[in-house]
Amino acid sequence: MIGESFYWLGLSLTPGVGTILFKRLLERFKVPEAVFRAPMKELLQIEGLGEKVATEIRKGPPENRVQKELQLVKEAGGFLLTLEEDAYPKRLKEIHDPPPVLYGRGELTK
Repeated sequence: MIGESFYWLGLSLTPGVGTILFKRLLERFKVPEAVFRAPMKELLQIEGLGEKVATEIRKGPPENRVQKELQLVKEAGGFLLTLEEDAYPKRLKEIHDPPPVLYGRGELTK
């Protein structure tokens, strides 16, 4: 089963998608999964998103790379935090362009 973190990580690993573009995509489509399902025409309406990056997005999440990253995180005893999660550091969330995905190691405390 593919969870939300798969799509968050997938979008963050998509070539050409940095924090600013990631933010613009979320503003328009709300969740990363919807970004991957968006028609090319709608993607091209996003400021700063050209045809090359839109084509990469339309290919879908880079599944092998995402699975490999998730496996590495698991093997390292780590975790992922996405910008939408309550455990995401509040002060970091307040900066201009916060990273959409954080990697952590150890146990996540609340």
